[in-house]
Amino acid sequence: MANGAEIISYKSLILSKLLNDKDVCQLILNRQILDMDDADMQTEVERYIRPYWYIPYTQTDAATYITFDIGGFSEGQGDIHKKANLGVFLFSHVSLEKCNFAPYKTGIRTDHLNVAVQSIFNGSYDFGIGEMKLLKDNPRQINEMYYGRELTFQVSDWSGDGQKFSVL
Repeated sequence: MANGAEIISYKSLILSKLLNDKDVCQLILNRQILDMDDADMQTEVERYIRPYWYIPYTQTDAATYITFDIGGFSEGQGDIHKKANLGVFLFSHVSLEKCNFAPYKTGIRTDHLNVAVQSIFNGSYDFGIGEMKLLKDNPRQINEMYYGRELTFQVSDWSGDGQKFSVL
């Protein structure tokens, strides 16, 4: 994250991983998905995954969302060793919180999404240098109609002086 340009690549990779996860897609659309290659389904899911902070209108939107953004900071002296943070909000309209379709017959939708998102990112070596680790997993009330979870992941990154050792 030497000059912030890597944020564009990170967001593209994160979005791709979320859109290609069957559990994430099913939980967002509130239905079982048989064909992950269906372009219309992918387009529909993408409407509910935002690579920036977003809060829907409470009176007109009733859906499930994933929003995320990237931040970073130098660690130690100099600007070569960085820590990159991935913040993720998982939230759903209160009318959709209970799951009612296979394979999610019980439980809270955002808890199931939490499991899916953590399985994608926690322990992943697809970002930065080393293993991405979950730092925070907290319940979060977005507004009076949306409830969910806030996740923060962190991974080390090396960049500076034109050198990039990140996989991005």
